[in-house]
Amino acid sequence: MTCVTKRFFQYDSRLEVEVPSLDRDWDEYPSDLQEAVIVHWERIRAGIPDVIARFEKVIATLQERAAVEDDWDQVCKLYWEIADYASRINDLNILYRSDPELTSPGNSSTQTEAKTR
Repeated sequence: MTCVTKRFFQYDSRLEVEVPSLDRDWDEYPSDLQEAVIVHWERIRAGIPDVIARFEKVIATLQERAAVEDDWDQVCKLYWEIADYASRINDLNILYRSDPELTSPGNSSTQTEAKTR
């Protein structure tokens, strides 16, 4: 599995998860390799709700700080941070909804790399 992790996934420090990083079209990979990638991806996907929850707690803390902050410049900085975390949550939700499926080589006209729920 380590080979799959290093070859097909790259850690995204902004999102705090590994994200897929393919060097060619999905349907060009053999089905056994697709399956290994999907298994690893499903493990990552399972942890995405926890990362989202952690980011939501950060947002709540930042909102509490902004509510009592008197310095307008500091309030603006806090809201920029909130917007950044909200953007991360949005990106994680998009990743979470991606649903790769096994394909047969040469059958790309009827198969998709990933479906979004």
